[in-house]
Amino acid sequence: MLKTLVLEDQSIKLFLLLFFSLPLYASDAHPDLAHPFFLVEDNHSVVYMKAGHYREKQEFEKAKVRQDIFENDHYFYKLGAAVGLGEKKQLEMNIEVNDYGKLYKEYSPSLNLPSQHISYRGFHAMELMFLQHLETDSDQDSLAFHIKLKGSPLRGREINNTYQGFDLALSLLWAHQHGPWRIHGKVNSEIIGKKEIIQQTGELEIIDAYSQFGTLLGLQWLQDIYWLEVNGLFYLTTDYNSRSPSYNRLTDKGFAVGGKILAGYYLTPKTTLTLEHVKKGAQFNLITESTSDANEFEIEVQYTQLGVTWLF
Repeated sequence: MLKTLVLEDQSIKLFLLLFFSLPLYASDAHPDLAHPFFLVEDNHSVVYMKAGHYREKQEFEKAKVRQDIFENDHYFYKLGAAVGLGEKKQLEMNIEVNDYGKLYKEYSPSLNLPSQHISYRGFHAMELMFLQHLETDSDQDSLAFHIKLKGSPLRGREINNTYQGFDLALSLLWAHQHGPWRIHGKVNSEIIGKKEIIQQTGELEIIDAYSQFGTLLGLQWLQDIYWLEVNGLFYLTTDYNSRSPSYNRLTDKGFAVGGKILAGYYLTPKTTLTLEHVKKGAQFNLITESTSDANEFEIEVQYTQLGVTWLF
């Protein structure tokens, strides 16, 4: 783990060195690929590739006693494309593959369950998205409706970390630009579908469907050939419950918070390079109908990714 962190730190330093030493090109105008929901025009397309490192930690407590701790650590690669459909419509799809994945599962001694170390790699998930830009009174304003479907046609298994089931998200996106500053946001409602995952032991784990609703707020600082961005999010969530023959996690409602920092650079007028770091967490059972319910479940996620985007 220490070696991984050192390599990741060195990679970030190398990117920053390259970022500030990249040659400048003379461009009076270029497509606004920095826009948080950039619209691909009719008969044009966008292709992007992303690679990064992902870490996730889950911890479940009962009566203030830790029952388990699960940790995921892997590298991921994502390939996607978007095409303009005309009339301010856009269709997008991407696929994600995981590699060098490690899953660590440790339980409280009172549960008499063995610790597990699982290696995984392979196809993770795919996303299909539809974007519809709406009319606004000013060129400085943007408004759009976004639909996202995430899932996998494959059966969920711990040995390859396949994303089982399907999620549906509906969002209203908005943005306003004033000079070099652009503020943007999202109001989002999402249903996380039921998941059935075959564990390494052969048991079937079932995670009930739950939903979340919340908002995201972001700020961009735009320059001719580079931009910086920060954003934050807050979601309210319904119950998170998982069951298997040997072990259950049962919780109540909760919330999720997180944020992102991003640096982007135009390699050419139609090619961008981005580096971003995302960190978010969810806590269940903090908003509860029963004051005597002491179960608490926490999920912490963070990842760093490097991406390249081409406009054709």
